[in-house]
Amino acid sequence: YLIHMNLDKEFLDAESTIYPCVIDPSIWATNFTNDSSSYVLQSGGVGYVNGQLSAGSFNGSGEHLSYVKPNSVDMLKWIEPNRLMSATFNVKAVSTGYSNDCTINLYDSKTNSSASEVTYSQLISSLGTLQSSTTFTALGASYSFDVTSLFRQWISYALGEGGKDPSYGFILRGATNASTPGRWFSSTSSSDTYFYLVYQEGEEIQDG
Repeated sequence: YLIHMNLDKEFLDAESTIYPCVIDPSIWATNFTNDSSSYVLQSGGVGYVNGQLSAGSFNGSGEHLSYVKPNSVDMLKWIEPNRLMSATFNVKAVSTGYSNDCTINLYDSKTNSSASEVTYSQLISSLGTLQSSTTFTALGASYSFDVTSLFRQWISYALGEGGKDPSYGFILRGATNASTPGRWFSSTSSSDTYFYLVYQEGEEIQDG
């Protein structure tokens, strides 16, 4: 990475500025790992933690739901919640599954469940407030879900300022439940699945 920083001339020339100055930008690269997400089948079993997400209806296994638990919010505490302009959860429609349109809803979760042990009935009972919806229209294309409100709550929690525990996560479900044609999403261990945050920089420290 090549970082360019434009330093304020007034700061550089000020009598109060003491040299040498340390300019210390920080970069984090955060990834989803397989144990932070899974999908479940209406036909039974516990969370399938194999690096994929799925939602909608599939022949033979009924409705699929996906459960996602962000595991990197603690590393983002330097973003003030009120300065977070937008946050999206981005995925890619992989080349398998139904080829017709499929609308997927994203709900916050009312319970903190284990991604690997959660069941279909548990996720159904955990469906909280609808956060956003996305309609998948083409295989191989990328799509995003708005999670701005959730991310502000998660960062507030990480800062000890109320909010909501990010380990509760969120649930992805077909908009018309089991009758929605299913879609597989991109592997959660690939660069196709990620959070994208847009934020404003914090207040400048004027003294001290």
